[in-house]
Amino acid sequence: MKKFFIILALCIPILGFGQNRKFDKLLDKYDCLPYVQDLQSRTAYDFWYAVVTNSPRLKKTMEASEKGKETFVKARQKVGNVMMRAKYLGDNRSYITDMPFLDTLSMHLLGDLEVKKLRSDFNIRFYYDDYANAMADPDANIFVTSGLMNTQGLDYNSLLGIMAHECAHTLLFHVMQEAYETEEKYRKNQIAGAITAGVNAAAAGYAQAQGVQVDWDDVNNTTYQLADAAYEDAYGRFRFKYSREQELEADIIACRILDWIGVGADHYIQALEVMKDDEVVSNGDKDGDHPTIAYRVKFLEYMQETRPLFKE
Repeated sequence: MKKFFIILALCIPILGFGQNRKFDKLLDKYDCLPYVQDLQSRTAYDFWYAVVTNSPRLKKTMEASEKGKETFVKARQKVGNVMMRAKYLGDNRSYITDMPFLDTLSMHLLGDLEVKKLRSDFNIRFYYDDYANAMADPDANIFVTSGLMNTQGLDYNSLLGIMAHECAHTLLFHVMQEAYETEEKYRKNQIAGAITAGVNAAAAGYAQAQGVQVDWDDVNNTTYQLADAAYEDAYGRFRFKYSREQELEADIIACRILDWIGVGADHYIQALEVMKDDEVVSNGDKDGDHPTIAYRVKFLEYMQETRPLFKE
């Protein structure tokens, strides 16, 4: 038993090191620090402008849009279909747009109405719902529920951090990014699936030519399954939620902007701690598609410790 505890004690630092390496890779890929740390101006708008105009994934998506790339057109159609379906199924809440408190949050977080230059259709909407939640949709609407605003333990600065997370999703067009990248994945998988299906059929034909009895119904079923697998792999779990890494990217940006405007990233991390039990912030779920809030907190604490926005 003593040996077991000794081995366990030796393994814990190794496991922690492995997680830190993963954190570093994510930060290397998604941290906006390189875009903002040398800015001369310290306004909130300049921060967001630098983040939006320097995002590699957003640039790639926008280039696909400008070129009218087939996969982007299909992705846009799918996003539009989902939005139409949501409205058809009765997503007709009574939204309130005239909320001075939310306007104050928006001005503090975004600087001024110049944010409309980044997304002209940007809106913040409030509605009454006991369920504590904040979310952003593909139409650049950020929704905040009364349940979230009344959550015990969330103060003004905590709500500011949650709003910053949703603004990151919205201003970086995360829904379209994910839809386009999924369509690209499907296209590649479709080609791979067709090749695999063709090889399967050819192998059966060769076997029959060699005198082997072949059940062609079984071969055809397998062929169809192989081709369909390309679609399922790309879209099977894609429900127009944000990807795991997009959630972390929005978390990073939320912390960075709070530090940028002098509020402090710890307020957003504290907000996540408050919401941990319900796992509801920004479409968070418990089905494994997204990082748990506990994981997100560890990730952000590591970022703050190893890569602070402002060095002392």
